[in-house]
Amino acid sequence: MEIIKTYLDNVFAAFPQTENVHALKRDMLAGMEEKYLNLRQNGKNEHEAAGIVIANFGSIDEIKTEIGIDFTDKLQQPVQSTTHNAEQENVIPFTIQEARVYVKHSKLAGYLVGLATVLILVGVYLPIMYSAEYVWITTALSFTGGMIIAAVLVWMSWRFKPFQRANVSLDPIDIMEINDEYTQYKRHMIVYTVVIIAVLISLMFYGLYGSSNIPLMIAVGFAFFRIPAICYTMIAYDYMRGKWRYRYGRWTYIR
Repeated sequence: MEIIKTYLDNVFAAFPQTENVHALKRDMLAGMEEKYLNLRQNGKNEHEAAGIVIANFGSIDEIKTEIGIDFTDKLQQPVQSTTHNAEQENVIPFTIQEARVYVKHSKLAGYLVGLATVLILVGVYLPIMYSAEYVWITTALSFTGGMIIAAVLVWMSWRFKPFQRANVSLDPIDIMEINDEYTQYKRHMIVYTVVIIAVLISLMFYGLYGSSNIPLMIAVGFAFFRIPAICYTMIAYDYMRGKWRYRYGRWTYIR
């Protein structure tokens, strides 16, 4: 049923968010949910039921007619919110391939930020734990890490500029695919995280009570390397799934 809600959010995102529009959206959602539940009771699985309900959804022209307002050309032109009484949004149509590229680039940015963080931590750690003779190393590592972070921020500002104040809109089938990929990624991350936490705890205990603190450095460094990539990827998936929406001049997370 989450797929149907996301689909309706994407459809109605291009309309001014007046009370009439909200009322129509609630009525449509209630009717679509009822059809969805009937299909589920008749043996259809989640995706089959959602696909049938969405396939029977009326056209945009029918919605415009029912609301009774002229939206000529507004669906094709990005609009910006100017008041708090009539919410308007920039909507960017996306294909499944573009959505996957967005997630891939977000993950890459996370890995680069993680790498830069590790370099800075190692650069700070060396002179503290050893001697001042490593000052040139810490300076080089910290400078390299800082440059990587600066480069990532510039690249993200350029690469993701069209999406900074806009929402994306995918076809219903593409949304279902993205939801499947997100679910698989989340399951993979849960298993992966449990294994990694167990390994990291072992390394940390070995580093704290053993003769060398190198395993502890590896454990902490790997955690800082992976965390940004996971966070960036999860946020990217949520954005593609319509969970993050730009409204009234700010970003809101929709549960």
